[in-house]
Amino acid sequence: MSPESEPITVIKEKFIPARIDEVWKYLTDGILLTQWFATTDGLRPNSGFVFDFGDGDFFSGRVVEWHEPTSLGITWKFLGVGQTSRIDYSLQAEGDSTSLILRDHGALTPEEAVGLDEGWDDFLMRLSRRIETGQPCRYRWTETFGGAAFLGRDSATTVDDFDDQWWRTNFPGVSVTPDVVQPASNAKRFIVRDDAWGDLAMNVTIRVRHLPGGIWASVSHEGWVKLPESEQLPQRRRFAKLWERALRRLEENANVPSTFKFALP
Repeated sequence: MSPESEPITVIKEKFIPARIDEVWKYLTDGILLTQWFATTDGLRPNSGFVFDFGDGDFFSGRVVEWHEPTSLGITWKFLGVGQTSRIDYSLQAEGDSTSLILRDHGALTPEEAVGLDEGWDDFLMRLSRRIETGQPCRYRWTETFGGAAFLGRDSATTVDDFDDQWWRTNFPGVSVTPDVVQPASNAKRFIVRDDAWGDLAMNVTIRVRHLPGGIWASVSHEGWVKLPESEQLPQRRRFAKLWERALRRLEENANVPSTFKFALP
């Protein structure tokens, strides 16, 4: 996909056996959102918000459209970095039930669109289940961490820039060994070890790609389920925070000369 291509819009429809004003509350009320989606204080017109998923992942965003109870528009960024996506909810009363249409404008690749499609299927199922059963139905945590940083339109960054110095700067004390290089896709896989994991190791894949609007660095970190169950979520949260900081630095330093690119603050 070329940098000039438009982001892909994912559209989902859900028929919910509840009145439109009740469905609206589940999309905006903090207590109700926390029970099926993410921990939050809730949404209000023209206000910022945070959706915290409890495993280190979060969205930070803002309400940009509010027409109660028929349309709601929000923008958000995952971890506060990378792609800004717009989510639009349209609600229409169908007697005592509601027809809900969701549009997620933000997928940068067909693969990401497939992931969003599957993700929204799950979230809307949880919304409907919470309304129908009255029982909280949040998922516990995501087994793979994934994030991205926007490097600008003319960045010279490649996967080779994610060298020992970069890892030492952003993940002090972590042992990293390059594993597999995939030149055709400009991707590199790393074997990551940490004293807290004992003899276990995890896989991290970093890609640098030309996508809509410019150049993006994306990361996938998996292997948390290898840890003892009591350590899985704490370590997942710990590294999500480290990745948030690392991705933010990439964006902040995108236009800085390479000799200063990965300097410690």
